[in-house]
Order: sequence, then structure tokens, then C-alpha cells
Amino acid sequence: VHSGQQVYSCGSLAPKLKRGSGCMDHGFSREKEQWERTDGALHLATVISKYYPEKIVKYLPLFAEFGHIHHFHHFHFFQETLWKNIPLIATNVGRETFSEHISLYIEPLFKTLSCENRLAMNQAGIAFSKLRTIIGPESFDSLLSEEQINIMNNNEYIILDE
Repeated sequence: VHSGQQVYSCGSLAPKLKRGSGCMDHGFSREKEQWERTDGALHLATVISKYYPEKIVKYLPLFAEFGHIHHFHHFHFFQETLWKNIPLIATNVGRETFSEHISLYIEPLFKTLSCENRLAMNQAGIAFSKLRTIIGPESFDSLLSEEQINIMNNNEYIILDE
């Protein structure tokens, strides 16, 4: 009864593009870009930091360098991942340990807060607020310039819990 008829994708009225393929396999593929590999590595580092925080500490300066990377087309996706994961890593390695590295993250946070991509800016604002809470507002604010304090107090993406 149903042989020889159009095959449809599950959950969709659209015909399958390639017979014998899965619902999401349309036969399209490409090489991963370098930023996508690094993006995945950040997610992995966050998980590792939960169980083996001492193994991640040596990478904290490298992660801060990632915050300066804005030169490729999809940088905002990478920045979202970075700023989503850094507060989790900071929590996992502990306040005292992360405090030794927090100054490395200040400039990259402000760079992303002004990158003109609202999703990346929002995630940087959330990270800023969380890191400030983890480190402590007084300690965190002491690392900021007068200009940065002004930006902090007037930025729509930074939530101050004072």
C-alpha cells in the first residue's frame, strides 16, 4: 500500500533529501573550524574542572587569552561559550585559586562587553557579575580603572547585587 510513495522526515512534512539517511542527516558536511574545536574543549575543561580542578589551573591564563580573540566571522559564538564557562570553572577551582588569575580576565570581559553582538555582550555581562560575586565586589572592583568602573555602573548587561 505504501511502497513507491514519497518518504517524509520524522516530525516534518518535508520530504527526506536523501534516502536511507537519518532525520537530521541531509548529506551535508564540512570540516570543523579551529574555533569550534576550541569551543568544545572549553566545555570539556569545565566538566574536568568539576572533578579535577587542579588539572585546569594551568590553563586559566590560556582561557583568558581566548577572550581577546575577535578576529574571525563567528567569534561571538566562541565568546558566548567562553563567558558561559569561565564562572563555572572559577567556582570549581575555588575563589582563592581563581583570584590569582582574575586580572587576566578583566580586559577581555570589557572587550566582549563592547563587541556589538548582543548575545556575546549579554553572556559577558553575566560572567562579569558572577566573577565579581565569586571574587568579592571590593577585590574585583580594586582591579578596575576609573573608566571600567563607570562602564560597570552603566552597562545594561552587568547586574550589580549591592
